Amino acid sequence: MTKQKVSSLKSQLQDLQGNYDQSLQDIHAHRARQEELAGHVEDLVNEMKRKQEARKSLEREFDDAEKTHESELHLERRGARTKILHCVAHSTTSPARNTYFPSVRAT
Repeated sequence: MTKQKVSSLKSQLQDLQGNYDQSLQDIHAHRARQEELAGHVEDLVNEMKRKQEARKSLEREFDDAEKTHESELHLERRGARTKILHCVAHSTTSPARNTYFPSVRAT
């Protein structure tokens, strides 16, 4: 081989080695970026799970509060009806004058 040929092959080898080294750096950078993105995805999934659990907990609390409110409201209405009926039953007015509960007759 001639010196010129050897020199050309060495130059090509150096170019190939440079390209190889750059490719390795690119691969390592790409893998590092993938790992970073995977970590972000895991964080987002965990945050989403926490928010879903918090939402479900709030929904349960709301449902419980609504049931309690409905129960208390029912008891209040029942108590009010009982008081009104008691008042109507013990009133001295005639049954025809009962304008609040026309279907209820005083005894």
